[in-house]
Amino acid sequence: MKITCRQLRRIIKEEKANLLKEQPSSGAVKSADEWYELLSNTFMTHTGGGALPTEELYELILALNMMAADLQDELDHPEEY
Repeated sequence: MKITCRQLRRIIKEEKANLLKEQPSSGAVKSADEWYELLSNTFMTHTGGGALPTEELYELILALNMMAADLQDELDHPEEY
């Protein structure tokens, strides 16, 4: 199954929103392992468990880097969010 960069960004944005909704209001923060598991499960669900072609892997890396930059920006400037 092919996923375009735009679709991947949308999927990541949707999953980010879902994860934030699931985050307990007690302020508990998920560990890196928990985040990895959630993202890994999401990835496997949307790709049908198959490996991505090299070009799509690069798109995934780009999208994840953009997501990391967005999250860093939210941490650096919480008053804007």
